[in-house]
Amino acid sequence: MIDEAPSELRQNEIFISYSRRNEDIAQKLVQGLKDRGIDPWFDREDIPRGALWWQQIQNGIVGANSFVFLVSPHSLTSEVCNWEAAYALEQNKRFIPVVVEDVFGDHTLSQALDPLNWTTQDGTLVSAQQNWQRIRQINFIFLGMDSDASLEAGFEAIVQAARTDLTYVEQHTSLLQRAMQWDIRNRQGGFLLTGAEANEAEEWLTDGIHKNPPPQTLQVAFIRASRRAQRNTQRNLLLGVSTALIMTIGLAVLAFGLFQQSQQNLSLSEERGTQVALERDRANTQATAVARERNISESLRLAALSMDAEGEETATLLGIRALASAYTAEAETSLVLALERKGGTHAFRAHDSLCCMALSRDDRQLLAGSQEGEIALWNLTWERDDSLKAQAVYRFQAHEAAVEAIAFSPDGRLFATGGVDRFDDEPYGGFKIWETATGHLLHPLEDVASYGDYRSATFAQNGSLVTVNDCCIQVWDPQSGEQQQSDYAMFLGGRITAAAVSPDLSSYVTANNPQEFDEGFMSITVNWIDAATENVSQRYIPQDVVSVISYLGQDRRVLLGNENGDVTLIAFVADDDPALVEWAGLFKDGTYVEEPFVIENEIHTFRGHANVVTTLAVSPNQEVMMTGSADGTARLWSLVSDELLRTVTARGSRVQTVSFGLGARSFLTAEQDGMIRLWPVDPQDWIALACSQVTRDLYDAQFDFRTTDSEWRQYNIPDRTPTCPQFAGQTFYRY
Repeated sequence: MIDEAPSELRQNEIFISYSRRNEDIAQKLVQGLKDRGIDPWFDREDIPRGALWWQQIQNGIVGANSFVFLVSPHSLTSEVCNWEAAYALEQNKRFIPVVVEDVFGDHTLSQALDPLNWTTQDGTLVSAQQNWQRIRQINFIFLGMDSDASLEAGFEAIVQAARTDLTYVEQHTSLLQRAMQWDIRNRQGGFLLTGAEANEAEEWLTDGIHKNPPPQTLQVAFIRASRRAQRNTQRNLLLGVSTALIMTIGLAVLAFGLFQQSQQNLSLSEERGTQVALERDRANTQATAVARERNISESLRLAALSMDAEGEETATLLGIRALASAYTAEAETSLVLALERKGGTHAFRAHDSLCCMALSRDDRQLLAGSQEGEIALWNLTWERDDSLKAQAVYRFQAHEAAVEAIAFSPDGRLFATGGVDRFDDEPYGGFKIWETATGHLLHPLEDVASYGDYRSATFAQNGSLVTVNDCCIQVWDPQSGEQQQSDYAMFLGGRITAAAVSPDLSSYVTANNPQEFDEGFMSITVNWIDAATENVSQRYIPQDVVSVISYLGQDRRVLLGNENGDVTLIAFVADDDPALVEWAGLFKDGTYVEEPFVIENEIHTFRGHANVVTTLAVSPNQEVMMTGSADGTARLWSLVSDELLRTVTARGSRVQTVSFGLGARSFLTAEQDGMIRLWPVDPQDWIALACSQVTRDLYDAQFDFRTTDSEWRQYNIPDRTPTCPQFAGQTFYRY
């Protein structure tokens, strides 16, 4: 901390954005920064009377090196705060979010952000939800208000964040102001950089590739235009000299030689400059790789220490530091296990043996079906840190054997199950419709001939229930229990192993196992069925049996999970393609086509699971896919880059179902041993959750007379930064 403020304060180095509801906190921050030699840009002090206030704010943001945003429910829903945040993000300003009120677990707040959209005075559309999605990716500073010590520690953290690599950030600000001045004046050459300024700007641009904030597009264009102008000036100067001396042949030859030499030197200089830049980039890349490997190694070391630690508090603190060092599956597992030892609110046991799970659309209720035919309903309460509490509502016997399918209606008032019962000592089952509030059976649905395999139950957008067993797809009216439509899709090549129905009921996709009809034919058929015309496009895939299917929702794309652990993304041909296989009346008379057209249109295969893919879910924005497997893991994949983002371990138990919740901020896994676990999509959210449940930092013998040794020294942790934000500034530890 700075004891005395310098005689001349650094003015407007930091811009402060805040809600009027948090003005008292903002005033304290302004004074705290002034005590440390910084006079921040603060609207109460820096907007002259009578000035155009939005233009003054824009100038203040552009002229500041860092943008401090006081995060609270009021600022996230404030029109002007969102204007300011969007403009700062657009200008690639160093963005420092400072949390003054807890917002991370407020489910109501998240829903309130969706409809908030405003247009600035410049005509720019600003979305509160988009702002928050970008801000929450940035490392936060938590401003503790419970004591002067925690408040001072927060001020120090803000100054440290703002002053990190200050020279680079100051150049970023200066070049942004110059570039905007050049752009406003129609990019006139007189406003470009020259000489040493241009050279320094090029070096700054090269260094800034891997820094925060990164160079802005306008800055890059400004610097490149300056370099081109400088080269043109040099060439024009040389050409002028050669023209003036051409009357003397000897001097003209000399001038030409000088010109050629200068061009060669210029080219050589550019080539050397490029080479130096490449070498610098290569060195930076290598240094980054080395640093990452070092962080991963430290993460694995701390994770192992966490797993072996005797005390649950120590295990949690070591797990936090492991995950903060670098993301590894081992670090995440160690922290999750430590939280479970502490009785964390991210897991609960729904049954002793679980088959399937369904989450209501409002994320407030969860249904779990067991291997013994039981149904359990749970009410879910989401905490402010996105953890949850589960309260059992009821449990009853729905089927005599395993519940194989389960689904909520869109409004949550009904649910459907599929499973096996017995009639006259013979297996006889089907689907049933229940009332959610009471668990009362409304309709047992009349089953068609099947072998007792009930693949899935799904409610369409219009409320109809779609059921799939091993022979057919049926559509039902859930209110009356009457059948509306039935398609015997087993005639497409054998028993149905998996199926999916589009939300609007316009098309079906089935996977059929033809080995039931021809033991010599090993390929699986995947069929796209147009519900209105009954036209079919079919593809043979030489792979293991398809176990699960999901619509991707665009361009006739579907995802196929199979028994060897792969997930394949394919797209069927368009309806007007001449290669489309049309089997009119197929479902009426069971016509069999001997040689249907083979559609080769595989897009990508996601490989990673070591056993059958049991479940598959796609996020609402269709950018992320979650898969579960009998190998005891769930995996998060990017559908944009086709990368494996993350693997979570289900403690050796088969993952039966996965489901996204809270607008895809979290996902749930239902495991065969009966455990339901909540996972944040961003693994760094584990740290915030864990920090909310610990009451101390690692022991330090210097400050605790009850310890004989320091945990920092015992676990060889040289970095004494606080494990959690609330421990910043403490001189002793509370227990």
